[in-house]
Amino acid sequence: MTPALTDQQLDQLRAARHPDFLKTLNADQQAALKVLHKRALKQDLEYFAENVAPAFVKDHEDATPARHHRLMLHHLKRVASGECKRLMIFCPPGVAKSTYGVRIFTPFFLANNAKTKAIVTSSSQKLAWQHSDWIKSLLNMNADALGTKAVNDSRELWNTDNGCELLAVSSGQAFQGFRADLAFIDDPVGGIEDVKSDQLRDNLWEWFNANLLGRVTPSGRIVIIMTRWHDDDLAGRLIKLAKDSGDDQDWTVLSLPAIWEEEEDEPAWPKGLGRTHGELIWPGYQTAEFYKEKRRGDELTFQAMYQCNPLPPGGAVFRANLLKPVDAASVHVRKIVRAWDLAATTKRGSDWTVGVKMQLDNRGQYTILDVVRIKGGPEEVRSTILNTAAADGRGVYI
Repeated sequence: MTPALTDQQLDQLRAARHPDFLKTLNADQQAALKVLHKRALKQDLEYFAENVAPAFVKDHEDATPARHHRLMLHHLKRVASGECKRLMIFCPPGVAKSTYGVRIFTPFFLANNAKTKAIVTSSSQKLAWQHSDWIKSLLNMNADALGTKAVNDSRELWNTDNGCELLAVSSGQAFQGFRADLAFIDDPVGGIEDVKSDQLRDNLWEWFNANLLGRVTPSGRIVIIMTRWHDDDLAGRLIKLAKDSGDDQDWTVLSLPAIWEEEEDEPAWPKGLGRTHGELIWPGYQTAEFYKEKRRGDELTFQAMYQCNPLPPGGAVFRANLLKPVDAASVHVRKIVRAWDLAATTKRGSDWTVGVKMQLDNRGQYTILDVVRIKGGPEEVRSTILNTAAADGRGVYI
């Protein structure tokens, strides 16, 4: 068995990408580095990603994998080795999650796992086939180092000369006669319209359980990489099922919101990026202004798509089990509002007039700061509202 490369060897290979470094080596040393380079492409997923990433960007753009790409690759290494069999990764759109997750990881997996079968699915047949084309292309472009190549031109079902097969279909599409050692689900829905319907969510859930799950071998691995759209989407149901059954450890979940907005720091590597409040997922490429523009629309949509935090729509927000006491309100305030519900006064008396003071923070979460309740006539209610406004101050919108 070929020994694994050391960190020192990998650092030397990275340094060798600079022409000035190569000039310091003689012919024998350069030849030895070329051999080491071939070994590293097949042995180390991160090194493989560094070398093939330029194929996905324009000439003037930086192709260096960002820190969230490296974190994804770290977890995908565990999938490749068989250490992790169920992995979910949540990311906002536009951060190259499918590039590194599906297109770069899958050819590496096939090269290192002879005679295995993989299923790649996406929200449409077109996207699934595009993934298939990229996987095949990277495999063939690096065939000398990876030791295998594709041997037929089909986009939907093709095989390699090391005995592997790959099937590319859309999420929800039925397929028979194919057993998978790796099932890769990339963004199973195309957008918000696909998850608004209870029926469409049920259909995808049935497909996952009755079709895809039944095609995975006992030792097979499942990877789901997606943008969250709804609290009851495929990922939401799987997480709930794991919690309800007490099998929380079945799935490794890596959630990477666009902006870290929690008061506490993000978990450190490898559970998270270790960000502090306000840090972005890809600061070298996206800016705070970029996300500010995205946020100007619906906050619920932003929380789901970009913050990996889908909230229940409509009245479901106020289910009692969703409310929890906190020691203090967030210091990162977007707005504070006092809202009054004025009760009618009749001959039989009056109902409660209630004024609730609430804060909206940068995470899109609400905190009830204060509640004023009064039963009284119009003048008493008027006086209470004025006195409360004076106590709240001009910074509180009524």
